[in-house]
Formats: sequence, structure tokens, C-alpha cells
Amino acid sequence: MSKKKYPKYSKHKAKKNKFEPKNKKDVQPKADNKTPLSVIVLTCVLIAIVTAVSFQPVHQNGLTNWDDNKYVAKFEVRENTWYPGNDLIVELSWENTKKIFSTLSFMGNYHPLTMLSYNIDYQISGVSASSYLRTNLILHVITTLLIFWFVFFFFSNFPMAAIAAFLFGVGTIHVESVAWASERKDVLYALFFVASLISYTYYLRKGRQARFFILSIFLFILSLLSKGQAVSLAVTLVILDWFEGRKLISDRVIIEKIPFFALAICFGVIAIMAQQQGDAIRDIEEFAFYNRIAFAAYGLTQYVIKMIVPLNFAALYPYPSLVEGQIPVKFWFYLLPASLLVLAFIKAFKKKNKFVVFGIAFFVVNVFLVLQLLPVGSAIMADRYTYIPSIGFYILVGYGYWRLVLANKKLQIPLLVAVIAFGGVQAYSTTQQCKVWNNSVTMWNNTIKISPDASVAWNNRGSAKDKLAKTTLPVGERVRIRQDAMIDFTEAVKLNPKYYHAFYNRGTSKKDCGLDTHDSTWMITAIADFNKALQINSKFAEAYHNRGVAKENLIDFRKQNPKWYGHIVDSIAFRDPIADYSRGISLDGSLHSLYTSRGVAIGKTGDLQGAIVDFNRSLQLKPQSPETYSNRGYAKVLLGKHKEGIADYNIALRMRNPYPDALYNRGMAKYNMADYSGAITDLNTVLAQKPELVAAYFYRGISKYKMSDFESAIKDLSVSIEKQNNIVNAVYYRGMCFMMIGKRNEACNDFSFTSKYKLKEGMDALKLYCSGN
Repeated sequence: MSKKKYPKYSKHKAKKNKFEPKNKKDVQPKADNKTPLSVIVLTCVLIAIVTAVSFQPVHQNGLTNWDDNKYVAKFEVRENTWYPGNDLIVELSWENTKKIFSTLSFMGNYHPLTMLSYNIDYQISGVSASSYLRTNLILHVITTLLIFWFVFFFFSNFPMAAIAAFLFGVGTIHVESVAWASERKDVLYALFFVASLISYTYYLRKGRQARFFILSIFLFILSLLSKGQAVSLAVTLVILDWFEGRKLISDRVIIEKIPFFALAICFGVIAIMAQQQGDAIRDIEEFAFYNRIAFAAYGLTQYVIKMIVPLNFAALYPYPSLVEGQIPVKFWFYLLPASLLVLAFIKAFKKKNKFVVFGIAFFVVNVFLVLQLLPVGSAIMADRYTYIPSIGFYILVGYGYWRLVLANKKLQIPLLVAVIAFGGVQAYSTTQQCKVWNNSVTMWNNTIKISPDASVAWNNRGSAKDKLAKTTLPVGERVRIRQDAMIDFTEAVKLNPKYYHAFYNRGTSKKDCGLDTHDSTWMITAIADFNKALQINSKFAEAYHNRGVAKENLIDFRKQNPKWYGHIVDSIAFRDPIADYSRGISLDGSLHSLYTSRGVAIGKTGDLQGAIVDFNRSLQLKPQSPETYSNRGYAKVLLGKHKEGIADYNIALRMRNPYPDALYNRGMAKYNMADYSGAITDLNTVLAQKPELVAAYFYRGISKYKMSDFESAIKDLSVSIEKQNNIVNAVYYRGMCFMMIGKRNEACNDFSFTSKYKLKEGMDALKLYCSGN
């Protein structure tokens, strides 16, 4: 006879199931713990696949010039190659890791864990864009699945979890966070953020076990170390407590929240300090506080609209220009929809509809800090700011579906089709938006189309175009591309006359045009742009740097042709570009390039030891600088330290290959050491990489003459003569080659030519070999 089973008694009064409706009108989702594991797994697999396919174009995308050149890699125009843009990611070591965590502000943020993730990516794939974007996508897919886990576990409702995760995964508003390498912090902080929510939910549901509580704090710290926006998790946990029906003003709940709020306050202060140090916090006096309330209403409304209608996404949404000291009237109209959201929240709260209250509160709490009440950056809003807040919106969509289905089972199929269709539209839009982020030009073209008043977009598109002017292109084409870039820079300063970066960038484009064409007019107008940038910001170290370079180039032009350039240079109010480099160093002693440029200028004055001192300082700041090693090698060679110079060239060439300038200088050092075979080897490679370097033909020709390869030497020397390079000496050595192979008439013609220019060797050769003529 089986024993009769009796229900267990509890000393606590049973609580009413929060999912149970109070009346027929108040239909709430019921707890669902019966979904088969196979269905859950299959759903997660499908969501992961659809998400990955929606973002598939990121695998073909490259890096952009919007912070990627600072976080990951920069494009070196001269070599047509990508190089690390961030020294912190190059070396994976304990010392470098300590440096990462001790750096308060990098690009206005304290996010050492994000920097460490870049470091790991670099060790795997170097500066390959696909590696960083692939990691972003993987993190996004994992976060999507964690959202499913959180919603399903917290609400015990499978359809809500599946819909929320599905829509989050394919949401177009998240493209910026995934397809932009520099926004790694978003996908990384979100992963730990949601994982912390899951752990806290386990703490609530598993008998308040300390291990889940501690794990939740640990994951919160990891999220904070990835992005400062994670501070909102502390308040989010209060929302979870409220939904659970816990008494918020109780000793236990308050004590539990102390470590979370303490961490939030600590990292909040750090974030503000980092933003201030990175000059990312806008001047709060620019807009009155009541204007910022309108901006907050605008951002809140736009975020909701963009989550529903996936259109008109841009990398940058600029602040409006003031009209007679006032913001445009349209911004005030957004107070209405924002107020409706507040009213919906109040109504749901009064009706005790916890799901609606939870969804709205989750969204607002997590987006509140980025609604520009405290203006940060140059944008009124940003798609990336919704990465975590959007979870609340997607939970509401899932809840709406389930509530309607409970009210009328016949609606289940039509509503499911509608959700899938909505997700399909989002997925298609996501795929198309990912293509916008393919490269800098496509990304800024789209931004200018959506936000034509965004001066930053015009400036950055100009910079992207300027980078297209590779040295492998003909000079005329390079100048044309840079002139096109200058049009964008000019538009940027029209929109914002105080935009000193745009003046600076236009100046650098003009300077490069001057270098390509040896036209002093470009240099003079470049200096004017640098002057304008420095008038706006007198502490702009890079502007001093490039103004010094432009001045130095003018001096070089004068030396090459004093009759043509002398009066122009004398009309410019400068005498010593070294003063500009020194001023730049006094403003920012961490810029290694300033020391390198000053070293070059000092070397041109004949102070080679002083130049080497600057090169050494530059290498202390940036040991991985092939340009500095090459320049130091040149100074050492001029001091007669050929072997030491060649050693520096070897280091430069190991760091960068091809590097024709360093290779040419090493070839010349070997030439000076009478290592003609070694010189020929280097110059052969140089001319294969850079055939327009005419001087290489001259010295290769002489080296071949020294090696008794007279026929081949004549060809090289003839090219040097044809290209107007070192003509007199080239003609003399060609004459000697002709003489060595028995072509006396040709030799005497060359010697006769050199004697007209009073070249002693040519005059002696003419007397010795041609006196019988």
C-alpha cells in the first residue's frame, strides 16, 4: 500500500502569483516552465544564425577614420599600408597591461578591459579590420543569447524571451555598436551587464545565495571596466527588486545595493574625469538647461522611433545651431511624445501592470545618462547609446504579443507573422546599414545625407578623401583628390567657423600638395590655415608641428632655387621652424613626431649631435617608429658612423617593409663605405618600389661604374641625365664609361660638356683622352 503524500507546510504565508491576473481585464503572462529544452536550444540557434547573417556585411568592411585610427590602426599614406594606431595594443605583457589599466583617459574614456580586448585581437590578426569587426559580432551574438536567458529566466516566459532576443539581435539601431570597430566598448560592456543581471536573478530566485550575489558584483565591475555607461546597472537592479515585490526600503535590500551604488559612483566620477581630460564634455554654458530638457525629449523620442522604423541612421547627429540665441522650435514639440511616455508609465504603475512599468523603466533608466542633460561629445544623440536601453523596449514588444495572445488565441498566428515580418524588415535594414560602414567615405557620405549640418562629418570625409591620395598615384591625381578634400574642409569651417581641426586638416592637405608639386603657394596658404587654427586654439600642438614642417619646406625650396623662391620666403614672417616644434613640445611633450621633426630641422643646421638627442627622445616615447630610426641613421652616417647608421636603417626596415626612403639611405651609406655591391642591391629594390626616385639611378650608375659594369652604368646615368638629376657629374661618369668600352667620341662629347661647367675632373679627362681631337 503506497504512502499518501501530504503537502508541505511553510511558516511563510504563500504569496499570490504575480503573473496571475486580478481580473479579466488585467491579463498578465503566466509562468511558463514547460517549454522543452530542445525547443529552447533550437530557438537560440536560429536567433544566433539570423543575427549573424543580418550583420554579415561587416566581414567585408574596413576600418574608418572615426576613432579607428586611434583605437586600432592608422593608414600610412606614403607606404599604402595600415599600422597600429594605438601603442597600447601592440604588446601583450604584464607591464603593458598595467599601463592600460592605469591610463585614466583614452579618447575621453576609461575602459581598460576594452583596450585589453583590442590588444588580444592584435596579437591574433594584427591590424586586420575583419578581426576586430568579427569579434564585435561574436560579442553581439553572445549578448543576444544572454538576453534570451535573462528574459526567459526572470519572467519565466518563452515567447517574451524569444521575441526580445530576436528583435535585439537584428535591430538596425545596433549596427553602429557592431560595425564600428571603435565601439567595442558597447558590445563588451553589454555582455557583462546582462550577465550580471542573470546572476542577480539567480540570487533572487535561488534562496539569496551569496555566490550569485558576488558573481553579479564581479560581472558589474567587468562591465564598468568596459564602458562607463554601465553605472546604470545599479538602478536597474532596483527595478528587478521592485518587480519581485521586494520591499525596497528595507535593511537587506539597501545593504545589498550599497556595493553596486558605491561602484557606480566611483566609476561615474572616473568617467567624468576621463571625459574632461579627453575634452569630450561640451561647454554647459553653450545651451541653457531648459534647452537641454528639449534635447532630452528629442533624443528619447527619436530612439523609440528608430527602434520601430529602421530609417535615417547616421554616424553623427549634430546639435542644432542657435537662431538669435534660441534653439529651433521643432525641438520643443518633442516634449509631447516624451510626456506621453511618462503618462503611460504612470498609468501602468497605477494599474499595477508590472511588465509595462518594467519595460519603460528599464529603457528610461539606462538611457537617462546619455540624453544630453549633461552634454557629452559633439552629438545630440547616438544610436549606440540605445544598446542596453533597447532591451526594455523589446521586452515590451514581447509582452504585448503575449498579452494579446492570451486575450484571443486566434491572434497567435497573425501576431507571430507580424513579429517575424517586423524582425525581417529590421534584419534587411541592418544588412543594408552595415554596408554604409564599409569605409570612411561611404560612412560619411551617408552621414552628410542624413545630417548635412554636421561639420564633423564634412571634416572627416575630407580627411578620408585626403588619405586616398596615395603616393603610387600620379602627382596630378593626388593634387586633384586633395583639392576635393579641401572642399569638404571648407564646408566644415563654413558650418563651424571655430572648427580649428578643419582649418588644420585643410592646411595639411595644402602642405602635401606643396610637397608634391614644389609649389610655394601651397605652402604659404597652408601656413595661413595653421595660423587660423592656432588663433582659435593656441594650445594645438599638432598645428605648431605642421606649421613648422611647412616653414621648413619653404626653406628647402629656397635652397633648391633661391632666385625663384627667395623673395617669397623672405615675405613670410618666420625665420626658424624649430621654434614651432619647440612650442609644440612645450604644449604636448608626449608627441614623438615633434621631436623627430625638430631633430631633422636641427640636423639641417649642421648640429647632428643635437639632432640625435631629439631622435633618441622620440624613440623613448615611441620605440616602434621606423621614421625616427631612419632619420637617426642618416645623422649617424653624416657623422661618419656608417655602421651605426646602417644598423638603424636595418631596424627601420624590419619595422616597415617596403620603406624605400630608408632603403635608399642604407644604400647610400653602403656606397659611402665603398660597398658598391651592397649599394646596388639596395638601390635595385628601391627603384622597384619607387621608380621615380631619380637620384637612385645616379648612384646605382656610379656604383656599377666602380664595379666595372660599364654598359649597365651608362643606362642608369643616362636616365639621371634625362631626368635632370645631377647632370654634370652624371655626364662625366658616363663619359668615363664610354671611354672604358672604347667609345672615345661619345666620351669626349661628355667631357666637353662637363668642361663648360668648369668641372675639374671633366676638364682633366678632356685633356687626357681627347687632346688629339
